[in-house]
Amino acid sequence: TALYPFDHAGAGETSFMLALAPESVDMTALGPDAPWWARSAGEASPELGERGAALGLARLRRLLAA
Repeated sequence: TALYPFDHAGAGETSFMLALAPESVDMTALGPDAPWWARSAGEASPELGERGAALGLARLRRLLAA
């Protein structure tokens, strides 16, 4: 959604993983030779990942309550 930049291997997904499973993220793999889809991953943060998780949970709660 426009509220959360979820993308494969970019800032959104990397942030999500930093929040939920930080041991699975290797930020040293980033660099100038990173594939185009992973270039925004350097902007990732656990805080953004927490926001994404909260948005996802809120959406699930709305769907399950309907």
